[in-house]
Amino acid sequence: MDIQDPKNSVPKEQFSENTENKNEEAVDSNNSQAKTDAENQLNPESNKNKPKDIKEESSEKSELAEDSVEEKAVEKSVEKLTDSDSDSEKTKSELSNVDESVDVDSEAKDEDDNEKSGQTAHQKELINFALLSKEDLVKVLEETIENRAQKNIKEDVDAIKAFFYKKYKAGVEELKKAYLETGGKAEDFKPSPDADEEKVRELLKKYRELRSEQSRMVENERAENLKKKYALIEEIKDLSQRDESINKTFQEFRDIQKRWYEIGQIPQQNIKHLWETYHYYVEKFYDYIKINNELRDLDLKKNLEKKIDLCEKAEMLLLETNVLKAFQTLQKYHDQWREIGPIPKETRTEMWDRFKEVTGKINKKHQQYYQDQKESQKKNLEAKTELCEKAEAIVNAEITSHEAWVKNTQAIIELQKVWKTIGFAPKKDNNRIYAQFRQACDAFFDKKRDFYSSNMEEQNENLEKKIELCVSAEALQDSTDWKKTTDELIALQKKWKKIGPVPRKESDIVWKRFRSACDKFFNNKSSFYSKIDTTYEKNLTKKLELIEEINAFKPGENLKENIKILNAFQKRWTEIGFVPYKKKEEVMQSYRTAINAHFDKLEMDDHRKNMLKFRNKLESIVQKPRYEVKLRFEREKLMARLTQLKADIGVWENNIGFFAETSKAESMIKDFNKKISDAHENIKLLEEKILLIDEMDND
Repeated sequence: MDIQDPKNSVPKEQFSENTENKNEEAVDSNNSQAKTDAENQLNPESNKNKPKDIKEESSEKSELAEDSVEEKAVEKSVEKLTDSDSDSEKTKSELSNVDESVDVDSEAKDEDDNEKSGQTAHQKELINFALLSKEDLVKVLEETIENRAQKNIKEDVDAIKAFFYKKYKAGVEELKKAYLETGGKAEDFKPSPDADEEKVRELLKKYRELRSEQSRMVENERAENLKKKYALIEEIKDLSQRDESINKTFQEFRDIQKRWYEIGQIPQQNIKHLWETYHYYVEKFYDYIKINNELRDLDLKKNLEKKIDLCEKAEMLLLETNVLKAFQTLQKYHDQWREIGPIPKETRTEMWDRFKEVTGKINKKHQQYYQDQKESQKKNLEAKTELCEKAEAIVNAEITSHEAWVKNTQAIIELQKVWKTIGFAPKKDNNRIYAQFRQACDAFFDKKRDFYSSNMEEQNENLEKKIELCVSAEALQDSTDWKKTTDELIALQKKWKKIGPVPRKESDIVWKRFRSACDKFFNNKSSFYSKIDTTYEKNLTKKLELIEEINAFKPGENLKENIKILNAFQKRWTEIGFVPYKKKEEVMQSYRTAINAHFDKLEMDDHRKNMLKFRNKLESIVQKPRYEVKLRFEREKLMARLTQLKADIGVWENNIGFFAETSKAESMIKDFNKKISDAHENIKLLEEKILLIDEMDND
């Protein structure tokens, strides 16, 4: 079949006489603009310095012009318009509105797609490839290239390649280090060939060849699709020359339309002219069959319903929080709008203005999104530049001690953590700033590695010190003196931290040995106290039951028997043992209140009551940890009081000798004698309390 040259496929003489020139100018203008758009898409460098704008006039003209030509064609064929000048003005007016249409900012979309694909690939790397060995990565790469579709594996291939060469480089560094440790020179080091690396090179070469073949197949397929569509246009032209039933011809036309939309993509540079040619011959077909008004109105009504639905869907996009998703969906709606076909003339302007208004709002949000992205990326670049400067300052600092290296290593790690929280820098600066930061970090760790490599003698001394600490810890690991041993092991751990690094090959071994000894002791201690905690809970239950029994006790008339029972309560309390620490004070207070209430009710002198209460207090002290110290403190307090009373008695007796024999003096002497008598009683009480403390301390 003869395929016409796209530039000549629409004969100018087929247009009506009065509209010929204006329509010709519109089509030629659009063809010229489409050619410019195609050249810009094929040669992105020509647009490098062009300001990015979400509304590019060329593509907008293409879209609106196509819709306008289609609607115009139907008007001519159905309504048999006689006012050609009015038609021309309508076409010209519609073409003048093209600057309000939507076009995809291809570079912005590419940048966004690159960022999203980079994030997706990064997630896959973390999940799938980071933990694989070199050999496993080679196998996965080979299976991916052999068994999966080429168009779906680029991200995985890039991720596998990055992780493989990261591990390959680390392996070479280890070999180089071992070579240097044996006395070799850095300039003489040459890594031996790696079979896995050679295999990866072969697989990547094969992958590139497959991608090239895939690209050629896609281009050929699109070229073939273009031929098919031009062939369908020829069929439409043929329909216009038949003398058959209109119903049969119209059904064939619908079948051609269905096949038209089933054909896949075509080369970008041919899209505009193909659609213009298609719509032109559709117009000629409608002219030929002279479609009746009823069928025409039904078709226009269906098209109107579809465009109303598109407007509603587009308006719903204003509520979409994801600006990129809303913008990309809108592009699909514009493609559907163009393909729907004409609608009734009286609703045409209204519907387009409605759709155009939504388009403008989404465009504005899209432009603002990328403006915000640029501002955010600019700030990210400033933040990352600051991190680079800090890292470089650490690298350039003179570090001469193990403590300083530990401190600065932590500082570098913190900078790396902060780096991960910062988003992308501008595209032109992103790789450069990352390379700068990576170079600073690598330089720091290279410098650290060189430092420790040159201090092997010191590291061996540190190893001996740590082995001594291991021996000391192992000597204590079976001890049951929990308090003392705990303090000693903590002291050993502090010494361990102060000792510098040891040779790397011995580091884990000596640390596990020391840690094992410490863990054994502390696990034994935990097991011991967990059993004690169970005993303490039982003791708490017993003491609470005893307190209830004391509260329920009803003293009889026999004083000795009552004292005997109360003493028995005290003895049982002492024998029960310790309770959980957090309940100790609470339960002790309840016990004292209960037992003292009974002592206060006993009919005995104050001296005896005082001694019974004091005994109760001492028995409570004995239940506490380190009670010896507390008893000693209580004895010293009583001794101080005893000494003070004896001194006071001496002063009072001495003062009595200075009073004359007068009535006033007799009253004062009487008061002093009363004080001396009370003091002697208190001294007696204090001496008994001190004796009681000594008895309990000896027991």
